[in-house]
Amino acid sequence: MNLEFLTTHFAWLGPWFFFIGAAVEALPFIGTFLPGATIVTLGGFASAQGYFSLGSVMIFSITGAIVGDAISFYIGAHGGNYIRRKKIISENILQKGEDFFHKYGNQSLLWGRFIGPIRSVMPFLAGLSKLKPKTFWTWNVISGIAWGIFYVMLGHFSGNLVSLIIKRWSHQLAWLLLLFIIVPALMWFNKHHGESVKQYIRDRSDKFASRVENLNFIKNIETRYPAFKEFFIWRSSKLKLYFSFIGLLLLTLAAIIALIFDLI
Repeated sequence: MNLEFLTTHFAWLGPWFFFIGAAVEALPFIGTFLPGATIVTLGGFASAQGYFSLGSVMIFSITGAIVGDAISFYIGAHGGNYIRRKKIISENILQKGEDFFHKYGNQSLLWGRFIGPIRSVMPFLAGLSKLKPKTFWTWNVISGIAWGIFYVMLGHFSGNLVSLIIKRWSHQLAWLLLLFIIVPALMWFNKHHGESVKQYIRDRSDKFASRVENLNFIKNIETRYPAFKEFFIWRSSKLKLYFSFIGLLLLTLAAIIALIFDLI
């Protein structure tokens, strides 16, 4: 899914598209397969390009996340046992989510929202475990706001960098950015010839996640909120962290180079 596809096929929905994407991702049946976080991030990116207002994308994304989790919670509360007996949801995912929920309690509704494989089943399991609605709604609103702000602003920041690069685009900049891609690729091939790209990415994401986790302020967060440590254990989270960093780093470098070329 890219920005052109988004604006061409779903422009008629306006910001409601981000509400739907955020809400549906929380449903235990299809949330595992729907990239709601990606949709919301693209919304932030589109807002930086002027397609939508940042405020509307933010509000609709956050509201969608909260409503989606609420639907999932009440499905779990009133039909969870039946759904589990019929094995409508993967038992493997349910078990992983259940272990996470039992290990970290109510906080799992916040931190679990950012962990891909179990993200869509956490509110469902909260309902299944008969968590008090008042407690659920407190954590649901907190996590929905945090989730929406994080992904929308990630997209908006990236979009601003891309806008800056495009405004100052030139043939010299194009060749220089291309050099940034080709040279590292040739260096990697020369050093890791015969090693699969997939394994290389896994190894690099593991090392990067380990370095981030060893930062003092990250350790302080983990000490205060033990569930945060899980983010550095799950493969999908480590890959997301690694690619987000690489993507933002490349965009930032490209923007800095574009500004330098503009001054020369």
